[in-house]
Amino acid sequence: MRMRTGRVNRRGPWEHLDREVVHLLVHEGRNALDEIQSGLNLIRLDLACRTETLETLDAMTPPRCDLARIFADLEDFSAASKVILEPCRLAEAWRTAFERLSVQAGRRMELRETGEVDITVSGDLKVLAMAFARLFEESLRACCDPVTIEVESSSAAVRGKRVARIAVRDNRTACRTTGDRAPPLAAAQAKNASALAIAIARRVVSAHGGALVLRPEDHSSPVLILLPS
Repeated sequence: MRMRTGRVNRRGPWEHLDREVVHLLVHEGRNALDEIQSGLNLIRLDLACRTETLETLDAMTPPRCDLARIFADLEDFSAASKVILEPCRLAEAWRTAFERLSVQAGRRMELRETGEVDITVSGDLKVLAMAFARLFEESLRACCDPVTIEVESSSAAVRGKRVARIAVRDNRTACRTTGDRAPPLAAAQAKNASALAIAIARRVVSAHGGALVLRPEDHSSPVLILLPS
């Protein structure tokens, strides 16, 4: 893991990440706007004979939600690198994210904490909570109810430096075994939203001098975070 230094590399991998995420945002935004425009065109036709108007309006709800999420993603991505570092307990970050998401999502959710839950790092509590919220949203898109999210934290040494090691896992494997699925709207948003959520979480972690590692081969623990402690 490469630790962050005081000098900023203006032509490093950050530049590529910015272009990639902006491309995803623009692509999703245009798709959502196209769907909304198509719905409006149909409404104009429906109003002429007053038939199926309500069904058309209902069909416009998912793309409108997508567009609102995209703008929120853009704001979060922009804010993710603006961190104010001070001692903070990591558990407060993921607990804050979970509590807010459980209220907003209206889903049955459970948080399990294992390992060293009292780990302290030098970080921005609000921005770290943003990263965990994005990862937990991934679980909502991938899992059936009740959604079980487990956060395992521990201290480790990487290249002679102490780091906090956080593994995030959920019950998506159990959902596949039972054949249960996430709600239709969550499943429909999963593909494109996942790329954005991971990019935002990775930017937050990088701004703290850490690394976010995806482990797709480990279905029960697909995300590993390393932060200097």
